[in-house]
Amino acid sequence: MRQTFDNSVIELKKVISEQDEEKFVEISIEASKNLDDIQSALGRSDKAIDSQSHEITLLKHSIGKEIALQHIYSEEVRESFLKELIPDFVTLDTGKREKN
Repeated sequence: MRQTFDNSVIELKKVISEQDEEKFVEISIEASKNLDDIQSALGRSDKAIDSQSHEITLLKHSIGKEIALQHIYSEEVRESFLKELIPDFVTLDTGKREKN
């Protein structure tokens, strides 16, 4: 990626020093075509982050309360009291043994 950036800078420097307005416009138009994709991707990324932040906030407010969680891979649903919340795990108090 760094080499691509360097090559682009060199190309732009050459176009500007040669005062090739037509080539400069061509490069600018080509570069701007990708901006919609970037903006769209940033929007999706922001939504994903907001969604996860909201879920974490809900879980933080549920410590000590009975909740139901569905495992992301096995899809097993576990109902129990939320004992602890750390970045990658929740600890449920099942009354038997702790499940992380």
